[in-house]
Amino acid sequence: MFRCACCCSLIVLAFAGHTTLAEQPSAEWLAGDHHVHSRYSVGPDYRFDPPAYRIGLHGRYTIPKNAYLASQYGLSWMVSTDHGGRNHAKMNLEQAYPELLLSRKVVPNVIQFFGFEINTPGADHASIIVPRTYDEG
Repeated sequence: MFRCACCCSLIVLAFAGHTTLAEQPSAEWLAGDHHVHSRYSVGPDYRFDPPAYRIGLHGRYTIPKNAYLASQYGLSWMVSTDHGGRNHAKMNLEQAYPELLLSRKVVPNVIQFFGFEINTPGADHASIIVPRTYDEG
């Protein structure tokens, strides 16, 4: 058990199925980033009226490149949190998610989560992190 210095809440760590301290798995903090945009975070192209949405205008790199850079900067995990305009969910499912699956294979030393950014009514934004399950896509 330990007390978190930032919010003074108690956190109890329990490991079911272990009978001695020597058998308990160790816990450690892993550095990561919960809000990473790739080229699939589309942005408005204001050369058109109404603006057209194109990939590569908000985020520049592929998901594997982001994971590689995360590794180079000492991160252990990242969440690919792309956003977009109309067809946002379709682009994430059909283009960004398959690239994330590829990225997990080519950069296996970085734990990679699927996620997305949403804009809230107060004009702020939030990151959604999807648990890694068989139906995460």
